[in-house]
Order: sequence, then structure tokens, then C-alpha cells
Amino acid sequence: MSEVLSGKIREKTGKVATKEVRRNGEIPAVLYGLKDNFSLSVCPGNLSSIVKAKGKNALIDLDLEGDKPRKVILKDYQSHPLKELWVHVDFLEVDVSKAVKVSVNVNLVGKSAGEKMGGLVNLVLRSLNVECLPDNIPQSIDVDVTNVELGQVLHVSDLSFSEQIKVLHRPNEA
Repeated sequence: MSEVLSGKIREKTGKVATKEVRRNGEIPAVLYGLKDNFSLSVCPGNLSSIVKAKGKNALIDLDLEGDKPRKVILKDYQSHPLKELWVHVDFLEVDVSKAVKVSVNVNLVGKSAGEKMGGLVNLVLRSLNVECLPDNIPQSIDVDVTNVELGQVLHVSDLSFSEQIKVLHRPNEA
């Protein structure tokens, strides 16, 4: 299920226009559509709540004033270096019937047997690139490490995924 985010199409672009959008309490954004690209502004509170609830790969219903609703995912974003603020957001419109390539964070679950013996866990791949339909994008990939012994390495081939998700890494990657 996708979340709803409302936005407004911006006619003015450039540095002065984006500063005005930020002064009005909104985030300047760009939509890379299936057929057209344009500038818009969105509410930071709505976007933050969607990302906290569903993750950065959430499928979002973007409801634009004066335009048809579109299914989008968060392509890229810039945040303020010191404050917890969004500075700019890029959205990518997706066709829900076609697979997309996204990066999904890896989340280690449990404490390994090697850690209990004094070892350290070295997470090499912090995210995995996967290809799937937009409705099937996982929020994160959970890896259970409770049975990992000292010196043991988990490879991509050791992980199990649903049939709808295709991992785009070599099976022998740690």
C-alpha cells in the first residue's frame, strides 16, 4: 500500500524561487516523470512521516494540484548539514507493472555466536541493490546472524529472498 503526499507544481525555478519555497515552509522538489519532468514543492512533515513509517523506498502517491496523481519513489534527497531538515528532494515516477532497481539497507538481527566469544561483526555490504515491482520493495533486508561463528562469512547466496525480488549482486559477495 502506498502513502499519499500532496504537492504543488512550481512555475518559477532557480535559486531565488527555491529560497522562497523554503521560507514558506515547504521543500523544493523535482519529479522525473515517465513522460515529463517538472519542479514542485511538498510538505516536509508529510514526507518525513512517510519515510519514518515506510522507509526511503516507500511507494508514494503524489497528489499534485492541477495534475493527475502519480506513483513515485524517493530517488534522491539533500538534507541540511546541521539541522534535521530536508533541503531538496527528487522523485522518480514509476510504472507499478514494471520492475525498478533500488538500494535496500541491510539490517543485522541478533548477536552472533562469534560476537559472544569476543569477535567483531564486519558488515561489508550495508545495502543491497535489488530489482522488483514497486509494490514489493522491502523496507530493509533483515539478516539473522545468531548462528554465525568466529571466522565465518555470510555471502549473498546464503540469504533467502522472495521470488518477487531479484538481487543484483554476485552470489559470492560477503
